[in-house]
Parts: sequence; C-alpha cells; structure tokens
Amino acid sequence: EMWIIVLILAAAAATRAPGQPPFDGVIRAAPDGSHYAFLSPPFVSNHAATIELLPDGSLALAWFSGAAEEADRCSIVFSRLPAGGSTWTKPIVIALQDGYSNQNPLLFYDALNRTLYCYYTRLKANAGEDAAEICVTASSDGGSTWSPFQQWYQIPGAFTRNRIIPTRSGGLLFPVYNSTISYSFMLIANTPQTSWTRFDVAKSDNLVQPTVVRLTPANNATLLSFFRDRKSRHVYSATSRDEGQTWTTPTATVLPNNNAGISAYQLHSGATLLVFDNTDDSKQRTPLTVALSYDAGAKWPHMRNLQVKDDTIDGDPISGTASAPNAVEFSYPTVLQDATGKIHIAYTYDRLTIKYVQIDESWIKAGNQ
Repeated sequence: EMWIIVLILAAAAATRAPGQPPFDGVIRAAPDGSHYAFLSPPFVSNHAATIELLPDGSLALAWFSGAAEEADRCSIVFSRLPAGGSTWTKPIVIALQDGYSNQNPLLFYDALNRTLYCYYTRLKANAGEDAAEICVTASSDGGSTWSPFQQWYQIPGAFTRNRIIPTRSGGLLFPVYNSTISYSFMLIANTPQTSWTRFDVAKSDNLVQPTVVRLTPANNATLLSFFRDRKSRHVYSATSRDEGQTWTTPTATVLPNNNAGISAYQLHSGATLLVFDNTDDSKQRTPLTVALSYDAGAKWPHMRNLQVKDDTIDGDPISGTASAPNAVEFSYPTVLQDATGKIHIAYTYDRLTIKYVQIDESWIKAGNQ
C-alpha cells in the first residue's frame, strides 16, 4: 500500500498545474541567456544529482529518488541527454532494493574499458548512516542496461558524492568521506578493476564531500580540493602535490558554507569553478551560486546566482513537496564543462525534481554579484 501511495504522489508531482511547465526533461531558453530543463521525477522525493560526459558527446545524469531520503526502496535513477539533443530521456531505475535506501550516486566513465560506472551509497532504510557502504553497478551500452549491483567498499559510514579524476600516472583518484565520523579520504587505483588504496585527509574533522580539481595546465602537479563544512561556516580547501596521498591542512576560504554539498570543476580557460549555496545558514539552501577563481581559490572575482527562489510561470511558483509544501531548496550541485565550452550543471530543486542548467563562462562574468 505504501508503494502505491508513493507512485500516486510521484504522478502528482510530475503533473503540474495548468500554466506550469511539465517536468518533462525538455530544454528551454531562459530570459537571462541560460538554458534549463526540469527532469521527470520517478518518485516524490529527488536529490543528489551526478553528471558525466560520454564519448559520443551525450550527457549522463543520475540521482536518488524515492518516498524520502533514507526511505525503504529509495532508488538510483538514470537519464541521458543525447548529443545535440534537446530532451533528457525518461529516467529509468538502475538500483533498488527492498529494505534499503540507495543514495548519493557518482557516475564515472572509464574510457579504457568503455564502461559507465555508477557508484552509490547503500544503507538500511530509516536506520541512519552509521552502517552505510558503497556499492557499484555498471553499463557497457551508455546507460541503457545495467549490471546487478556489487558491494564495493564496506567500511561503515562510507559515502560517495563528487567526481573521480585521473592521476598523472593514468590512475584514478576517488574523493570519499565518512558520514558517521565526518572526515574525508581519498581512494586511489590504477583502474576501476584493480585494488584501491586509501589515504586519509589529515585534520579533516567535520570536513566532508571533497570535490577535487587539477590546476591548469592539465599536467600540473597540484590538486586542489574543496570541502563541505559540517559546522556551517566556510567552504574549506587543501592542496596535494603527490596525487592525493597527502594534503595540506584544510583552511577556510572566503566563501560561506551552510553544511550542504558543493561541486568544483577546472575550466578550459584555467579558471576554477565552484557551485555552492552562498550562505552559512544551515537552515537555508539558497541562493545557489556559481563562482570563478583564477588563483586557486584565494579570490573569487566573478559570481552569479543560478537560483534564488522558486521558478514561476504566470505568477505561480513551482514549489513544494508532499512532505514540505513550502520547502525552498537548491542544493547538491554537480558540474562539468564540455569540449565546446558549455558548462552543464544539475542540482536539487525543492526535492521535487532535478533541475539542469546550461551556461558558459561569459554568462558567469556578466553576473549579478
């Protein structure tokens, strides 16, 4: 009966009132020069998107969707934007299990083996995060079909969030964190199939969800990581010059953090881009802002808000969820830049759905901050 209720609520969420744009995945032009789409929500609560670029130029997107965060049968869902296309595909469920909640997916395309991986955190439903573990499923056809899941990293409390990046030796660096004790660590391997070695980030207590970039040029020895602050004060940063094995002591940047997710990406221009909630109020997840730095995060001369308040059409807000009808939340961004310079961002929109936005660097520089 509960599952029937969830499906009814999901249908209600997906069918908007007259005059409001449907959550149909169609990309539309915005008055400010950006483009956007509301993904089709499979279930009533949607959060924590991850975006990846595939070799043919298409975009892959995953997030978790269910009755609520930590609820039974909370699933990982997947959608794709074909290269040159204008509509995201209808999401499919790629990981769902009775008695468990699947959360925080992380997509990674392995060019060597032509395989798209989706790592995610699995925990027993409504039992907290203490026993969370990381699982993985994989696709060899661009996300049309997926393998049965496998338990991948079983240290209790382990959580995924942000992008895997290549090392200079051709290996991989996977930023991870422990939600139970609240600290960050890195997993490093030669390929997804080989064993991963763990390296803790020293003095990262209460600093989680690391998002790592390699400073320009592409063979630069310096890695830069930003961290979410559990104490809701600042975005923190640290650097590494040995491919993520050791890090400088994390220090506060000038940017605030509200104990919510952030996402960084190194642009072709050499700028470091960060998407974050521009507030230190832990009860608020707006505005969602994009910022540019040209000196490894010391200063951020260009900022522009992606979202401050709910979108409207004909004066009516697109807002609310079944559990929180007045909720306003723009959070947990994921970002990448393609070869043409377009910047693709996806984020949680009021837990109703995932919103996709397409901009470029000039759009940020012309900003309102």
